Amino acid sequence: MQRPILATTLTLSGLFVGTPRQAFGVDYPQSNAPPVVIELFTSEGCSSCPPAELLAAEINRIARDQGLPVYALEMHVDYWDRLGWKDPFADAAFTARQRRYATLLASNRLYTPQMVVNGRVEFVGSDAKRARAAILAELEAKPAVSIHLQVHRTGRSWQVSGQTTGHQDGDSVVAALVLPKASSAVATGENAGRRLKHTNVVLTLGETPLAASGDFGVTLRLPEGRSENPDLLSVICMVQRGATGRVVGARPWPQLEE
Repeated sequence: MQRPILATTLTLSGLFVGTPRQAFGVDYPQSNAPPVVIELFTSEGCSSCPPAELLAAEINRIARDQGLPVYALEMHVDYWDRLGWKDPFADAAFTARQRRYATLLASNRLYTPQMVVNGRVEFVGSDAKRARAAILAELEAKPAVSIHLQVHRTGRSWQVSGQTTGHQDGDSVVAALVLPKASSAVATGENAGRRLKHTNVVLTLGETPLAASGDFGVTLRLPEGRSENPDLLSVICMVQRGATGRVVGARPWPQLEE
């Protein structure tokens, strides 16, 4: 595990400014904007992570104000758990996903906080300038895959299905079960004594290959031991290229906290 040495904390003022539909420097109608999925690999045991989580929350807020499909998700890794505080949202599956990005993006290291934007670029998760540049680049890209999504919940399970257009052979669908708001009182470790607030925390992931027709189906289940109210949870689906891990389509259900 490595953790980057961070420079002076950057403020958001001057980086995300403008009219409500121009804060990212664009003025697209929502229907024409390509989706941007930001995965923040983080941990409650890491003292450098809270600023990155605040940045992710601010990105979500601005995206809501603009009406743009930009979704910042927290994925809590588990390799900090042995260092003084067990993160209640950590999961080895998120560490495995981060490790795959390390290979695909040739960073060859695991660290927190790390942002990965649409599976294309990675950087230190508190770097607002890099985040803004990456979001701008993705918003200027041509939408690749559209998703028609259906979600049906029964108890603690979500049946996620749908159809895509514009997909390629080897694409897969990744579905995430998301807790829009959360907080934790951290008792030990680097953040001891702090109450941390979280936005769009991924609780579990499901992945399935896309059929040649573009149809897909995946089941998400609230992990055992979790007590969140299922009525408050959301789902987001991403289409990813198998060879590169690039996110080429995304759609939330019903709507993520922003």
